[in-house]
Amino acid sequence: MRKKTFLNAKKSLQAGKATGAINRCLAHVEVDADLGESTMKQIHALVDAVNGQLLKYAQQLFLLLHQLHRQLHHQHHPLLRAYSHQITTARHLHTMISIQRSANTVRSTTVHSAQGQQTANHAKRHSFQARSKSTT
Repeated sequence: MRKKTFLNAKKSLQAGKATGAINRCLAHVEVDADLGESTMKQIHALVDAVNGQLLKYAQQLFLLLHQLHRQLHHQHHPLLRAYSHQITTARHLHTMISIQRSANTVRSTTVHSAQGQQTANHAKRHSFQARSKSTT
C-alpha cells in the first residue's frame, strides 16, 4: 500500500468518514507475498482506528438514546416502546463492535507471536545445522 494512500485514508478516518477510509485502503491493498510487516502494521493500525471510531459513535448513540428513554419514561410518553427498541439495537451494536475490536487485537497478537515463533524455529534450525557441521 502506498504511503500516500494510507495517509489519505487516515485523514478520511479523522474526518469521521470510516467507510471511505476502509474502502480507500482496501482498494490499494494487494494480498500477495509482497505484503511486508510494516504494511501489515499499518493495516492493523487502521482497522483499530476504524473500530475505535465506530465504538465511540456507538457509545454516543447509546447514551443519547438512553437519555431520551429516561425523559419519555418520566413523561409516560406513547413513543417509549419504539425508543426502547432503538436503545436495545444501539446496545447490541456497541457490544458487537467491542467484540470485533477485541477479536482484532487477539488476531494481531496471534499473528505477531506466530511470526516470532517462526523466527525462533528458524534460529534453532540454523543453530542445529551449525553444530552438526562442526561435529563432522
